[in-house]
Amino acid sequence: MTALHHGNMNCSILCKRGAVSFVGFAALPFSQPRASAFEGLVRGPKFEFREKGRSGRSRMTPYCAENSGKEKSTIVMEKSVSVILLAGGKGKRMGASMPKQYLPLLGQPIALYSLYTFSQLIQVKEIIVVCDPSYKDIFEGTKGKLCVEVKFALPGKERQDSVYSGLQAVDSSSELVCIHDSARPLVSTGDIEKVLKDGWLNGAAVLGVPVKATIKEANSQSFVVRTLDRKTLWEMQTPQVIKPDLLKKGFELVNRGGLEVTDDVSIVEHLKHPVYITEGSYTNIKVLMLLHPQHQLLQLLVFGSISHHYHHSPSN
Repeated sequence: MTALHHGNMNCSILCKRGAVSFVGFAALPFSQPRASAFEGLVRGPKFEFREKGRSGRSRMTPYCAENSGKEKSTIVMEKSVSVILLAGGKGKRMGASMPKQYLPLLGQPIALYSLYTFSQLIQVKEIIVVCDPSYKDIFEGTKGKLCVEVKFALPGKERQDSVYSGLQAVDSSSELVCIHDSARPLVSTGDIEKVLKDGWLNGAAVLGVPVKATIKEANSQSFVVRTLDRKTLWEMQTPQVIKPDLLKKGFELVNRGGLEVTDDVSIVEHLKHPVYITEGSYTNIKVLMLLHPQHQLLQLLVFGSISHHYHHSPSN
């Protein structure tokens, strides 16, 4: 359970896989809409997420400069990161009239929230939006408001094809590639900066959270084989951060072998390269529910969550 507190507004949110339940809510922190959904979000008091204590689970030792005896900076340099923002999904599981990442949330398409979040990081030099050309104008309208370059790439049939397409547009001088699902609007700058640092140190890192549910392995007849130990299980999120050369080598192997992968760091795993898990936040959910305008409770959650991530916002 995560509690969201702000003045006289209290939201209790129970996050499950693919679902969000709301226990209580009060009024929005301001009475009238702004010209921009982001204008005014920053200047007011910050929201605070209060979660139960961290997992306390044992973690693998990262393969990093400190452990290998090599000197290496732990700082991700300014303008050294290329973000691949995946926005080409069809939203088949939601049954919506348009892909989930383009559904409106407080007057803004969902995909724009993470776009703005990444654009505010000094480490980011460019954002490559992988999207269908018919939705390109949504992102084109932000170009004059951002301090980073926005590029475009065509989506592929599968996720890995879209990532590969975006990779072709990455600047040759970039030191890290940061891949994110645009349907995750609540990713925080703090979590992004943590996973960027871990990716820089280890070559590959991914945001994840310890699994809370009981997971059982079953056979083909649907009988339980065993109960898996939750202490070793993590649910993967995005961003997933990989050094460009490593990602390219991984794609060479995957494409050559005709392999299919469901997330980006799996490409690196095929190279037997260690991937570090950066503990993220349970609030970094993927939108897997239909967002009608009537769903004000979810919009309240997103509004409150996003508002504390921003230090300034592009103006309309």
